[in-house]
Amino acid sequence: MIKLGGHPVTFGEEETVLTGIEDFNSKQSLDYIFSIGLGDKVGGTKWRCQTETCSIEKFKVEGQKFVQLSDHYGVSIKIAR
Repeated sequence: MIKLGGHPVTFGEEETVLTGIEDFNSKQSLDYIFSIGLGDKVGGTKWRCQTETCSIEKFKVEGQKFVQLSDHYGVSIKIAR
């Protein structure tokens, strides 16, 4: 799980075919998910959702020239109402 304030690597870590040579091993944090905080109002509606978990998903493949399905990792969250 990723804690608030963390900046995990989502791009430029392992993939060599899908990532340009200038970005290889640059280990950047380019992907984000923004969530509404508990009790925040949006458009006059009070939202009551809270992020339970957040994780980085590495979509690895074998037997191909590339080692993952994208040049970026996936970012997933579980939201509770």
